[in-house]
Amino acid sequence: MKNFKFSGQSLPYTAGADIVSGDPVEVGEFFGVAKGDIANGSDGELQLTGVVEIPKNNTVAFSQGDPVYWDGADSNVNDDSINNKLAGYAYKSALAADEKMLVMLKLGAAAFNGM
Repeated sequence: MKNFKFSGQSLPYTAGADIVSGDPVEVGEFFGVAKGDIANGSDGELQLTGVVEIPKNNTVAFSQGDPVYWDGADSNVNDDSINNKLAGYAYKSALAADEKMLVMLKLGAAAFNGM
């Protein structure tokens, strides 16, 4: 196809602050994870698809497939759909006491589900 440009699995990003590889990042309606360290003012890439391990609110349990929301103020995921952005879906169940969990990122989950 002559108009194909990119796979869309990652997003170029110019950091407004230092970012460490693996840090979750919100960009508008996108939610991704830094693929490498990105210095303030430098360009890097955010992974938008696949399964990543990210910090989780340690008072909330998730079943496999539950929606997972990113809370930028607390820098973790939780189940609050009112105040937070959809990050993806629980790849595996997570206990309330767990500090991290596996999340299938939203765009990856949408692609997987044929959306």
